Amino acid sequence: RVKGSIATQFNMDDVDYCKLVKVDILGLSTLSMIKEIESETAKFSSKGCPTPTMSDFVRFINTCGDLNVNNCAKIEVERSGITQDSLHRTFDFFASGNTTGVFQFASSGMRNLLRRIRPQTLEDLSSAVALFRPGPLASGITEEYIAAGRAKGLQGGKKSFPESMRKEVAAIASDTRGMMIYQEHIMKVAQRIAGYTLGEADILRKAIGKKKKEIMEVERTKFVEKACANGYTKKDAEQAFDTIEFFAGYGFNKSHSCCYASLAFMTAWYAANRAPVFWAALINDTVKKQRRDVRGQVK
Repeated sequence: RVKGSIATQFNMDDVDYCKLVKVDILGLSTLSMIKEIESETAKFSSKGCPTPTMSDFVRFINTCGDLNVNNCAKIEVERSGITQDSLHRTFDFFASGNTTGVFQFASSGMRNLLRRIRPQTLEDLSSAVALFRPGPLASGITEEYIAAGRAKGLQGGKKSFPESMRKEVAAIASDTRGMMIYQEHIMKVAQRIAGYTLGEADILRKAIGKKKKEIMEVERTKFVEKACANGYTKKDAEQAFDTIEFFAGYGFNKSHSCCYASLAFMTAWYAANRAPVFWAALINDTVKKQRRDVRGQVK
């Protein structure tokens, strides 16, 4: 029993101790929505007006990368319905903040953030997912990210790396306006500045993220020693570790964030370019989620 409930799985610490792989499986009604949209649009789509399926979106994202409209200009996508005009409509839709029903972007707070960030690429959407959480919002990093966009890459704020490392760090965090917001950023900094292997960097990420003090002290000593061996001063190495510790306190997993952003882009594309079927699917999904009593009345 775990807190009075019967559990059939090991908890995450036991799984880690046993050297097993821990997998979180999410059930998303958004996937059912997309399946319904695909089914309904197939009834009226034609070669002259095709509607992309999830498979089409996945192939397009894999080909185009960050979904920057200018970078996607030469990609032949008309056969699936993903045109430059449809991309412009989709990102204008995000920037408007009118994203009711869009996966991960439906809350009023997130919609307000979209209006301020005005995303133009998949990287921007991924950053928004990572930034709209209690840690970044409370620490002020979300506001710094918005300010960095206005200043075109300003790196400042409550914590910063020493001058001797800033060029290296700016290159690592170039995808997020020079701001460290992903756990992968922490790992890359440890690799580039202190010569960590990615395996060692992952141990550092876990130690800081879970605030395991005894491991953090060991990692601090190790990081400083390895950074000094890499040509940095002890003072700069200690400042760098303090900064890493601050950022890792709220850092989000980029692979997770990008997957959410990709799914959000798909649903937003439908909302911006196939609005009737999108809203029909959203209403049907909402009705299915409503709890009803024994008489069939909505609770």
